[in-house]
Amino acid sequence: LAVIHPAAFDPLWSLEELDLSDNQLTILNHRWFNKLEVLQQLNLLDNPYSRLGSPPLFLGLIRLRSLMFGGPNLKELRREDLSGVTHLDELTVYANNLTRYDSGTFGDIWPLGHVSLSLYGPFLSNIAMAAALLDDVCYPETWITLVDLHLPHYVSVQLFKDTFRRIRNLSIRNLSLSDEATVSLLALFNGNPLRSLSIVGLTMTGEGRWIRANRTDLSSLDEFFVSDVTIIDILKFAMTSDLTFLLQYQKKLSIVNAKMFLLSCTNTQMMVNTEYLDVSDNLLTDLTLSYMLCDSEETLQNLRVLNISGNHLK
Repeated sequence: LAVIHPAAFDPLWSLEELDLSDNQLTILNHRWFNKLEVLQQLNLLDNPYSRLGSPPLFLGLIRLRSLMFGGPNLKELRREDLSGVTHLDELTVYANNLTRYDSGTFGDIWPLGHVSLSLYGPFLSNIAMAAALLDDVCYPETWITLVDLHLPHYVSVQLFKDTFRRIRNLSIRNLSLSDEATVSLLALFNGNPLRSLSIVGLTMTGEGRWIRANRTDLSSLDEFFVSDVTIIDILKFAMTSDLTFLLQYQKKLSIVNAKMFLLSCTNTQMMVNTEYLDVSDNLLTDLTLSYMLCDSEETLQNLRVLNISGNHLK
């Protein structure tokens, strides 16, 4: 769809869900939504509009609880664009090529349940703008998901310095990390009250030389999930640092499809709080599994769930 008549949705006064994603809408018309007072879910993702438009699109949508918008052409978000949106269960924004963000644009939305942000370009080229956007949505009660995050160096991590202190639950999809960024990220996690961390699609661009990584206090972290790990140069990946201290606090630990062939007895003996362990779809064998379980010595005493499916076990 390239064009929609301004009054097209007027008869649908009882409509609760409207999905206009993946069309060819270059202009968004506020008149589409004038009669949709009970609308709860609105999806405007992946259309070629560059801005949300004026007057504010969502001014009369007082029952809106799920809002998704953005795409490759979205360039700017102005202070008045979200006028009328008071609180949301879900907010999804794709803005990989965003060049302007007015601080406070998302600041009036509260409560805010789950926020998913795709900000590839701003994270790389305009850290101040990305930090301002994050600052507007990061609350302890809000679950944050970041999509397509490329952290090539120390500077790219610094935008999280203030916001990480307020985040309790963080998910990242498609994360690329250098050695320098990994060390910086660990430093930011130190002592922060993060309860849950999930990374799906992790690419390690370095050689695993994290010698400068200090011991990190993750005592508040109950759940850590990582899956679909790619190491660019596996033959040079040294993993020289002893990071066993990172594993001692979690109650739920998942390392899935990470090409892991060994989780040592030294590691599992540190996992004194672990109740749930998922190491599925890796390269564990009968021999390395036995070593992981310390050959019948005491380890993983609190374990209640163990998933070892999809490994090379006979």
